[in-house]
Amino acid sequence: MALEKVLTISKTNLVTLAQFIVLLSAAVFAPLIHNQIITGSIVNATLFVAATTLGLEGAILIALLPSLFALAAGTLPMPLAPLIPFIMLSNILLILIFSSFTKINYWFRAAVAAVLKWRVPQTLDTFSMCL
Repeated sequence: MALEKVLTISKTNLVTLAQFIVLLSAAVFAPLIHNQIITGSIVNATLFVAATTLGLEGAILIALLPSLFALAAGTLPMPLAPLIPFIMLSNILLILIFSSFTKINYWFRAAVAAVLKWRVPQTLDTFSMCL
């Protein structure tokens, strides 16, 4: 006798999967625009929406892939490949900051997270030059 397993997909899981695929697609294909300001804005907005709808884990998973796709597609020049882990970390930092202030207005915490994502690496770079 063979045992069979039945996988059931609930409507909630299907909706979450669809949201994940749409947000991942937006983040992954944004680097094909070839304009850093537009690409960064799309990726950051996608990460904010992902953190709100999918939660921390889903948003972090989405944060890891756009840089790798940009490198594979040739949008990110090969000499910049060593920066990919730092881009990924800054995207995760954006999500963590945005997600930690849940009681604050959505737009305010998005602005705070974006400014800190931009400012923290500059501060760390200035600090490392002082050492």
